[in-house]
Amino acid sequence: LYDICNAKFPVPIITRWNSMYYAVKKVITNKEKLLVAFDELKLNKLKQSEWAFLDEYCLIMEPLATSLDLMQGEKNCFLGYVAPTIIALRLKLIQSTHLIYCKPLVYSIIKSLEERFKYIFDLTHIKSKPFILSAISHPKFKLSWVPGRYLAVCKQLFITDFNLQYAIENRTDENGSDDNENSDHEFYQILSGDSFLENQISVQ
Repeated sequence: LYDICNAKFPVPIITRWNSMYYAVKKVITNKEKLLVAFDELKLNKLKQSEWAFLDEYCLIMEPLATSLDLMQGEKNCFLGYVAPTIIALRLKLIQSTHLIYCKPLVYSIIKSLEERFKYIFDLTHIKSKPFILSAISHPKFKLSWVPGRYLAVCKQLFITDFNLQYAIENRTDENGSDDNENSDHEFYQILSGDSFLENQISVQ
């Protein structure tokens, strides 16, 4: 097969979530070469409907595979990526139209996302706060990912948390500077007064 197609075809691995998608994508990419290989090897060719199914499968699974790659990346994987990535994934799946074979698949993925990540799609949820703050704080996303109905809520949450953190840091700085001043004053107090002068005279 390699001699005919001049390509290696990966075998899906159960421990790698994206492996099935990449294996099918490789088949689709080399469709014409595989048709020749089927003839030379005297193998039954895939039906047109089967090729169409594989095309739809790749269309649906591509955004999911991309999302997984982003979320498990080493360079750009931050908490701020979670909410924008999941919301973008759901939107891409919803916009997948004119499906013939993979409608159940796309509906199943959307339903699973909504059940698993309720706190991402309902940004008033108590568990949403760290995901909101980290995404808004990330310069790549800011407020661009926030659905319109949650925009005011997320803005207010961010401003409130910022003001709270600012107040805490200022209080800490003030307390710290006071402590330093007091400790400095106590330390250098020996330099003032009669005892300092007496010691200076005795040394001379």
